[in-house]
Amino acid sequence: EHAWLVAMSAGCWAQLRGLFLEEPELALQRDFISGFTVLHWLAKHGDGPGLQELAAAARQLGLALDVDARSGCGYTPLHLAAIHGHQLVIKVLVLQLGSQVRVRDGSGRQPWEYLGSSTSGEIWQLLEA
Repeated sequence: EHAWLVAMSAGCWAQLRGLFLEEPELALQRDFISGFTVLHWLAKHGDGPGLQELAAAARQLGLALDVDARSGCGYTPLHLAAIHGHQLVIKVLVLQLGSQVRVRDGSGRQPWEYLGSSTSGEIWQLLEA
């Protein structure tokens, strides 16, 4: 469990993959400080391929990942991807994993409200801004 939390917060999908294959239920755990799930951490670190691989593996195992899980301050993985400007991750979360785009965080903000000025028009549309 400790190794999972450390690898998760570092966004190290290569290490997480091995731990996940040994004990898939780890993917359901939250960071006890931030409330982040592995989806939050991968979104924060901009790891679109890691998100895709984790979601596919979880699906194969019948493990339900909550793509709209909220952290301690109400962030979903989509909020974090928007905050950090990870456009590929936003696409993966919305188009492939079905993230809800209208969810508000603890400050009342929707993911699109964190987008930077250099964000593509496609992402603005995707987030229904």
